[in-house]
Amino acid sequence: MQTLPKQSVLAIYIPKQGLVRQGKFAIIDGKPCFIANMTARKWWNNYSGYAISRRVLESLPRGTKIIFKRPDLNQYYITNKSKFQKKGILVNYGKHSQWCLPLKNWQVKSGSFEEPRNLPVINLEVWRSTAKAAKSQEENLTNVTYDEWLFARQRMAEVFRRSYA
Repeated sequence: MQTLPKQSVLAIYIPKQGLVRQGKFAIIDGKPCFIANMTARKWWNNYSGYAISRRVLESLPRGTKIIFKRPDLNQYYITNKSKFQKKGILVNYGKHSQWCLPLKNWQVKSGSFEEPRNLPVINLEVWRSTAKAAKSQEENLTNVTYDEWLFARQRMAEVFRRSYA
């Protein structure tokens, strides 16, 4: 079972700009999703596509669905993390890199998209470290040897007998 990070608005620190919101990480229908609003200004003409920060993309869990909304066009674009990494173009942009994915690699849908509201804004680095801590804690719980399990079971039986015998 995969431990998913906390649902929140992810922000990255950019010098001279401070924390800049990148999009929302949410669990939709039991699956991890990253949702961001796009505008005509965020279109990359050179690559005919939309981009996501490399730091954000690398922080997302495996299997994350990426949804970019264009409310002005009443459309939204869907892809996933692995498609960005396989078919995207890594572009140096200012002080940080972006993965740009050409539009031909997106699934385009019309209409609106329901998304969670009022999520807390969290610095990406803090969010990433809490996600790693939760994952390592889960791994420690699930990677128990038979001897450890047997010892724990015997201790529980002993405590139960003392308490209820």
